[in-house]
Amino acid sequence: MSVMRQPAGNTMIEWQEDEPLRWEMSETFGKGKHASETTVSFDLTPLSTGYSRTFLLACKEVLVNMRLRIATKSIKQTWFRLNRVALLYQDHFAKVCEEEALARVMLERIDSVFLLGLSAIKDEVPRAYLMALRAFYKENRDNAALFAPDLHLGDFPTGSNYEGYWARLRKTVLSSAMSRSVLVEILNVTEAAYEIGELSMARYAFSRLMLSRAARPETYRVLRCKDLRVDITGGVKSYFLTLTIPKAQTATRPQATVSIHREVGQLLEKQREAVASRLRYLVEAKNATLSKEWAESSIYTVGDLPLFPVVRDKRIGEETASGLGMYPDRATFTEAYVAPLRNLTGKRLTCTAMRHTMATQLAISGCSAGTIAAVLLHATTNTARVYVDLIFEGVIDELSDSMEGAFIDHFPVFKEFVSANDPIKPESRIVSHSADRMRHETTGACGRRRICEYAPLSCYDCHRFKPAYDADHNINLDLITEEIDSARSGGLQRQTDVKRYTHIANRIRTVINVCELKRAANKSDRANGG
Repeated sequence: MSVMRQPAGNTMIEWQEDEPLRWEMSETFGKGKHASETTVSFDLTPLSTGYSRTFLLACKEVLVNMRLRIATKSIKQTWFRLNRVALLYQDHFAKVCEEEALARVMLERIDSVFLLGLSAIKDEVPRAYLMALRAFYKENRDNAALFAPDLHLGDFPTGSNYEGYWARLRKTVLSSAMSRSVLVEILNVTEAAYEIGELSMARYAFSRLMLSRAARPETYRVLRCKDLRVDITGGVKSYFLTLTIPKAQTATRPQATVSIHREVGQLLEKQREAVASRLRYLVEAKNATLSKEWAESSIYTVGDLPLFPVVRDKRIGEETASGLGMYPDRATFTEAYVAPLRNLTGKRLTCTAMRHTMATQLAISGCSAGTIAAVLLHATTNTARVYVDLIFEGVIDELSDSMEGAFIDHFPVFKEFVSANDPIKPESRIVSHSADRMRHETTGACGRRRICEYAPLSCYDCHRFKPAYDADHNINLDLITEEIDSARSGGLQRQTDVKRYTHIANRIRTVINVCELKRAANKSDRANGG
């Protein structure tokens, strides 16, 4: 009995010659020195009693070819759902044949008879599995070995709870999206905890990055020290971070390089230095195991260390040591970095909640699903459309009307932006000056008839504030930072001022985060010809 092999990209498919319906797909993740291999098994033989061999071999061919555009684990998930649907139909058909004393026939391809039987048991099939079959048909409708030519997309059952699913998803978005006051409170709590040593440098740096970029946990998990780039032009540091897009449904994960705020960049720079100091020994140990014949490019450096590694050295076992201290999966990473922040703040702080918050903010600002997907590094626009639907259906407006003055304390972060270049009335224009009075900046507009005497710093705590998304709000952050430093040097009698100024500083940071998001959205629109 010989072993058959077939390559598909960087994946090798193997099966026994006499058992073609059972096969393994061995995939190499990563490149060069970070490459690792994983094997996934497939078995179509349980379907042999209800489906023809020709049909099953055609299914195998499609699944194997899918590896040229999506990862093996994604193929496995797709097949798991399709296999469940096929098995449920096979059992149902067998039961009908037995009850009606009919002869069993093999299904040659999916046709109207199959869909009629599937509709009869659709309530027993999870909606996601039915949707997987629809998606499979959309991608392979011209494959005569799989589908009858007279089928249409509307023929496929979607489950009785299809519309209810989207309603629940919209409700989830509304319930998890966080308000400006909640974001500021998170900043207040985490900053205070960090200053007294209750929160580690690693978790504090992570919290600030999460609040500014709203990426997925997997994106943060695989960050390496070399993914942080510092550009110094004219003596001024600019920070950039290369992020991986984990759910891109592609054979290899794409990456995107984004700019990050200087404060966040400075924290990440300190975190990188701490990681290099603490885990350098892992790099040295890894290089000691390399063959002398390896190319110089294969040598590991501190840049290969994870930016957010395992929290304690004693937890670095053999598995994580081989990954230079990187958590092995998303669950363990979330437990180490996200859960402690949620427990500390008492808020429903998750990466998903942050993404719902920022995505809804973009939708309120008039961004399309495509723009939201691009800015938040969504793999597709499908989920992003949910946020846009919330706006078109008037859900946000109804919510704001019902809450009246308390609206901004609940949802959303900002309802309206302005541009520093807009023709704002002089009495409403908010102008900020640097501490040395050498620079001034239009940082927003007042929603009242005229600004009050406490502008501009008090504006960041006011629900009538319309921030200028294209302004440099660092001018006020620098100003309030000087006030904080001055108050701290004043001893115990000025601790109340320290707390008040810190709160204002975090209000400004929240504005900076959402304005950076809005600028990124505008840049994406321009790049796409919007």
